[in-house]
Amino acid sequence: MPALANLTSREELLAEALGEGWRPGPPPGGEAEDAPPDLLPKALPLSQVIRVDYVVPGCPPPAPLIGEFFNAFLSGEMPEPGYVFAKVKALCEECPRTREERVLKKIVRPHELLPAPEVCLLDQGMICLGPVTCGGCSAACPSAGMPCTGCLGPTPKAGDMGLAMISALASLVRAGEEGEETIPKEDEILDALVDPIGTLYKFGVPTSLSPLRERAGVRGSSSPYPVPYQRGRGGEEGGGR
Repeated sequence: MPALANLTSREELLAEALGEGWRPGPPPGGEAEDAPPDLLPKALPLSQVIRVDYVVPGCPPPAPLIGEFFNAFLSGEMPEPGYVFAKVKALCEECPRTREERVLKKIVRPHELLPAPEVCLLDQGMICLGPVTCGGCSAACPSAGMPCTGCLGPTPKAGDMGLAMISALASLVRAGEEGEETIPKEDEILDALVDPIGTLYKFGVPTSLSPLRERAGVRGSSSPYPVPYQRGRGGEEGGGR
Protein backbone atom coordinates (compact mmCIF):
# COMPACT_ATOMS: atom_id res chain seq x y z
CA MET A 1 0.00 0.00 0.00
CA PRO A 2 2.80 2.51 0.68
CA ALA A 3 3.88 1.91 -2.92
CA LEU A 4 0.84 3.90 -4.10
CA ALA A 5 3.27 6.78 -3.62
CA ASN A 6 4.88 5.60 -6.87
CA LEU A 7 2.01 7.29 -8.69
CA THR A 8 3.60 10.66 -8.01
CA SER A 9 7.07 12.15 -7.64
CA ARG A 10 9.01 12.37 -4.38
CA GLU A 11 8.74 16.15 -4.45
CA GLU A 12 4.98 16.11 -4.93
CA LEU A 13 4.57 13.49 -2.24
CA LEU A 14 6.58 15.42 0.35
CA ALA A 15 4.91 18.71 -0.54
CA GLU A 16 1.50 17.11 -0.05
CA ALA A 17 2.50 15.50 3.26
CA LEU A 18 4.59 18.33 4.74
CA GLY A 19 3.27 21.41 2.99
CA GLU A 20 4.81 23.83 0.52
CA GLY A 21 8.14 25.30 1.55
CA TRP A 22 9.36 22.27 3.47
CA ARG A 23 13.10 21.75 3.73
CA PRO A 24 14.91 18.49 4.48
CA GLY A 25 16.86 18.51 7.71
CA PRO A 26 16.93 17.40 11.36
CA PRO A 27 14.11 18.16 13.79
CA PRO A 28 14.37 21.48 15.68
CA GLY A 29 17.35 21.35 17.99
CA GLY A 30 18.60 18.10 16.51
CA GLU A 31 21.95 17.23 15.01
CA ALA A 32 22.51 16.84 11.30
CA GLU A 33 22.72 13.08 11.73
CA ASP A 34 19.16 13.12 13.09
CA ALA A 35 17.77 14.17 9.71
CA PRO A 36 15.54 11.55 8.09
CA PRO A 37 17.11 9.73 5.14
CA ASP A 38 16.22 10.73 1.62
CA LEU A 39 13.39 8.83 0.01
CA LEU A 40 14.29 6.46 -2.78
CA PRO A 41 13.08 7.49 -6.26
CA LYS A 42 10.30 4.92 -5.92
CA ALA A 43 9.08 2.15 -3.62
CA LEU A 44 10.51 -1.22 -4.60
CA PRO A 45 9.28 -4.75 -3.98
CA LEU A 46 11.35 -6.52 -1.33
CA SER A 47 12.69 -9.01 -3.87
CA GLN A 48 14.40 -6.16 -5.74
CA VAL A 49 16.29 -5.11 -2.60
CA ILE A 50 17.27 -8.42 -0.99
CA ARG A 51 17.14 -12.04 -2.03
CA VAL A 52 13.79 -13.63 -1.20
CA ASP A 53 13.92 -17.42 -1.17
CA TYR A 54 10.32 -18.18 -0.23
CA VAL A 55 7.07 -16.26 -0.01
CA VAL A 56 4.23 -16.76 2.45
CA PRO A 57 1.80 -14.17 1.09
CA GLY A 58 -1.12 -12.44 2.76
CA CYS A 59 -1.98 -9.43 4.87
CA PRO A 60 -1.51 -11.06 7.30
CA PRO A 61 -0.38 -14.45 5.98
CA PRO A 62 -3.04 -17.07 6.82
CA ALA A 63 -2.12 -19.53 9.56
CA PRO A 64 -2.47 -22.61 7.29
CA LEU A 65 0.08 -21.17 4.84
CA ILE A 66 2.47 -20.34 7.68
CA GLY A 67 1.99 -23.91 8.87
CA GLU A 68 2.81 -25.26 5.42
CA PHE A 69 6.06 -23.32 5.42
CA PHE A 70 7.17 -24.56 8.83
CA ASN A 71 6.12 -28.13 8.10
CA ALA A 72 8.35 -28.08 5.02
CA PHE A 73 11.17 -26.36 6.91
CA LEU A 74 11.13 -28.67 9.93
CA SER A 75 10.85 -31.80 7.79
CA GLY A 76 13.85 -30.76 5.72
CA GLU A 77 11.76 -30.96 2.54
CA MET A 78 11.85 -27.36 1.45
CA PRO A 79 10.96 -26.77 -2.21
CA GLU A 80 13.24 -24.97 -4.62
CA PRO A 81 13.84 -21.26 -3.95
CA GLY A 82 11.19 -19.08 -5.53
CA TYR A 83 8.38 -21.19 -4.14
CA VAL A 84 5.18 -19.40 -3.09
CA PHE A 85 3.19 -21.01 -0.30
CA ALA A 86 -0.22 -20.37 -1.81
CA LYS A 87 -2.64 -22.14 -4.10
CA VAL A 88 -2.53 -21.64 -7.84
CA LYS A 89 -6.28 -21.82 -8.24
CA ALA A 90 -8.23 -18.64 -7.62
CA LEU A 91 -9.78 -17.68 -4.31
CA CYS A 92 -13.24 -18.20 -5.84
CA GLU A 93 -12.59 -21.95 -5.79
CA GLU A 94 -12.64 -22.00 -1.99
CA CYS A 95 -15.26 -19.30 -1.42
CA PRO A 96 -18.48 -20.57 0.19
CA ARG A 97 -20.60 -17.98 -1.60
CA THR A 98 -22.60 -18.99 -4.65
CA ARG A 99 -22.10 -17.24 -7.94
CA GLU A 100 -25.22 -17.41 -10.08
CA GLU A 101 -25.86 -14.39 -12.28
CA ARG A 102 -22.28 -13.74 -13.45
CA VAL A 103 -23.50 -10.28 -14.41
CA LEU A 104 -22.47 -6.96 -12.93
CA LYS A 105 -25.42 -4.57 -12.98
CA LYS A 106 -24.03 -2.04 -10.51
CA ILE A 107 -20.89 -1.24 -8.51
CA VAL A 108 -21.14 -0.49 -4.81
CA ARG A 109 -18.59 0.15 -2.08
CA PRO A 110 -18.56 -2.11 0.99
CA HIS A 111 -20.12 0.50 3.29
CA GLU A 112 -23.03 0.98 0.90
CA LEU A 113 -24.39 -2.55 1.10
CA LEU A 114 -25.18 -5.22 3.67
CA PRO A 115 -24.50 -8.22 1.44
CA ALA A 116 -26.70 -11.28 1.29
CA PRO A 117 -24.87 -13.98 3.26
CA GLU A 118 -24.63 -16.71 0.61
CA VAL A 119 -24.48 -14.77 -2.68
CA CYS A 120 -21.28 -13.94 -4.56
CA LEU A 121 -20.12 -10.43 -3.70
CA LEU A 122 -19.40 -9.69 -7.36
CA ASP A 123 -22.97 -10.60 -8.22
CA GLN A 124 -24.05 -8.06 -5.60
CA GLY A 125 -21.90 -5.30 -7.09
CA MET A 126 -18.84 -5.34 -4.83
CA ILE A 127 -15.43 -5.31 -6.52
CA CYS A 128 -14.05 -8.58 -5.18
CA LEU A 129 -10.66 -9.66 -6.55
CA GLY A 130 -11.29 -13.32 -5.81
CA PRO A 131 -11.31 -14.35 -9.51
CA VAL A 132 -7.69 -13.22 -9.98
CA THR A 133 -6.22 -13.85 -6.50
CA CYS A 134 -4.45 -16.99 -5.29
CA GLY A 135 -6.37 -19.15 -2.86
CA GLY A 136 -5.05 -20.27 0.48
CA CYS A 137 -6.97 -18.23 3.06
CA SER A 138 -10.31 -20.09 2.85
CA ALA A 139 -11.78 -16.88 1.43
CA ALA A 140 -11.69 -15.24 4.86
CA CYS A 141 -12.74 -11.77 3.75
CA PRO A 142 -15.60 -12.76 1.40
CA SER A 143 -16.85 -15.20 4.04
CA ALA A 144 -17.12 -12.26 6.44
CA GLY A 145 -18.93 -10.09 3.88
CA MET A 146 -15.92 -8.06 2.73
CA PRO A 147 -14.55 -8.24 -0.83
CA CYS A 148 -11.13 -9.75 -1.46
CA THR A 149 -8.46 -7.08 -1.95
CA GLY A 150 -5.84 -9.39 -3.46
CA CYS A 151 -3.35 -9.70 -0.60
CA LEU A 152 -2.32 -13.25 -1.58
CA GLY A 153 -1.20 -11.99 -4.97
CA PRO A 154 -2.36 -12.85 -8.49
CA THR A 155 -2.73 -16.35 -9.82
CA PRO A 156 -0.14 -17.28 -12.45
CA LYS A 157 -2.93 -17.25 -15.04
CA ALA A 158 -3.98 -13.71 -14.05
CA GLY A 159 -0.49 -12.21 -14.27
CA ASP A 160 -1.11 -8.49 -13.84
CA MET A 161 -3.92 -8.43 -11.29
CA GLY A 162 -5.37 -5.06 -12.26
CA LEU A 163 -5.47 -5.74 -15.98
CA ALA A 164 -6.94 -9.20 -15.42
CA MET A 165 -9.67 -7.78 -13.19
CA ILE A 166 -10.46 -4.98 -15.64
CA SER A 167 -10.90 -7.62 -18.34
CA ALA A 168 -13.17 -9.61 -16.03
CA LEU A 169 -15.28 -6.57 -15.17
CA ALA A 170 -15.64 -5.62 -18.82
CA SER A 171 -17.02 -9.08 -19.56
CA LEU A 172 -19.41 -9.01 -16.59
CA VAL A 173 -21.02 -5.59 -17.04
CA ARG A 174 -24.45 -5.82 -18.64
CA ALA A 175 -27.05 -3.10 -19.10
CA GLY A 176 -29.49 -5.04 -21.27
CA GLU A 177 -29.15 -6.82 -24.57
CA GLU A 178 -25.76 -6.48 -26.24
CA GLY A 179 -25.47 -3.59 -28.66
CA GLU A 180 -24.11 -0.08 -29.04
CA GLU A 181 -27.16 1.44 -27.37
CA THR A 182 -26.17 -0.16 -24.03
CA ILE A 183 -22.58 1.15 -24.05
CA PRO A 184 -23.35 4.50 -22.31
CA LYS A 185 -25.18 2.70 -19.51
CA GLU A 186 -22.38 0.16 -19.14
CA ASP A 187 -19.84 3.01 -19.00
CA GLU A 188 -21.95 4.58 -16.27
CA ILE A 189 -21.77 1.36 -14.27
CA LEU A 190 -17.98 1.18 -14.59
CA ASP A 191 -17.62 4.88 -13.71
CA ALA A 192 -18.97 4.00 -10.26
CA LEU A 193 -15.67 2.26 -9.49
CA VAL A 194 -14.07 4.67 -7.01
CA ASP A 195 -10.26 4.75 -6.88
CA PRO A 196 -9.61 2.04 -9.47
CA ILE A 197 -5.85 2.04 -8.88
CA GLY A 198 -6.17 1.72 -5.12
CA THR A 199 -8.80 -0.97 -5.56
CA LEU A 200 -7.19 -3.09 -8.27
CA TYR A 201 -3.52 -2.58 -7.31
CA LYS A 202 -3.69 -2.27 -3.53
CA PHE A 203 -0.84 -4.74 -3.14
CA GLY A 204 0.66 -4.61 -6.62
CA VAL A 205 1.82 -1.10 -7.49
CA PRO A 206 5.60 -1.69 -7.38
CA THR A 207 5.48 -4.96 -9.31
CA SER A 208 2.65 -4.38 -11.78
CA LEU A 209 1.55 -0.79 -12.13
CA SER A 210 4.92 0.95 -11.82
CA PRO A 211 6.60 -1.10 -14.59
CA LEU A 212 3.48 -0.83 -16.75
CA ARG A 213 4.78 2.22 -18.56
CA GLU A 214 8.02 0.45 -19.38
CA ARG A 215 6.18 -2.67 -20.53
CA ALA A 216 4.03 -0.56 -22.84
CA GLY A 217 0.91 -2.42 -21.85
CA VAL A 218 2.22 -5.97 -22.23
CA ARG A 219 0.02 -8.15 -20.03
CA GLY A 220 0.86 -11.06 -17.79
CA SER A 221 4.65 -10.58 -17.64
CA SER A 222 4.87 -9.38 -14.06
CA SER A 223 4.64 -11.17 -10.73
CA PRO A 224 4.92 -9.87 -7.18
CA TYR A 225 7.00 -12.90 -6.31
CA PRO A 226 10.62 -13.85 -6.94
CA VAL A 227 11.15 -15.51 -10.30
CA PRO A 228 10.59 -18.31 -11.08
CA TYR A 229 7.06 -18.57 -9.68
CA GLN A 230 6.41 -22.05 -8.35
CA ARG A 231 2.89 -23.07 -7.50
CA GLY A 232 1.92 -23.88 -3.93
CA ARG A 233 1.31 -27.32 -2.50
CA GLY A 234 -2.42 -26.80 -2.16
CA GLY A 235 -3.00 -25.77 -5.76
CA GLU A 236 -3.32 -27.43 -9.09
CA GLU A 237 -2.80 -26.14 -12.55
CA GLY A 238 -5.46 -23.57 -13.28
CA GLY A 239 -6.58 -20.01 -12.70
CA GLY A 240 -9.57 -17.85 -11.99
CA ARG A 241 -13.11 -18.73 -12.82
